[in-house]
Amino acid sequence: MRFLTVSSMVIAAGAAATAAHGQSLRAEVPFEFKVGEKTMPAGAYKVTRLRSESAAVSYKIVGGGTSAIRQAKSIQPDDSQPPRMTFNCGSAGCALSEVRNGTNVAKFPGENAAGATEKIVIFKEG
Repeated sequence: MRFLTVSSMVIAAGAAATAAHGQSLRAEVPFEFKVGEKTMPAGAYKVTRLRSESAAVSYKIVGGGTSAIRQAKSIQPDDSQPPRMTFNCGSAGCALSEVRNGTNVAKFPGENAAGATEKIVIFKEG
């Protein structure tokens, strides 16, 4: 695994891949993190954007022997960054704050603590 610094700690786990509705992205997250109130252990994860008939967008995060579903606070078209997961990390640990799938960015509510350090995990290809 490569470690990079770009105004925050960046953890690169491989090349980028694109995912649309129902397709999964994979990442190796080397630290424990929260999705909402659920704590997820370090490990391999599959992140899937769920299909929805409403405007609400949710993602299912599966790995480490557990899973969570989190509804995005907002989603916007944005292909300026590679597909990745962004975490805000502070004294209470790390929390998933954003998922980029290559075409959109989904932001999750309540996960942007002041003074938090940002960690980024790039999705692996395949």
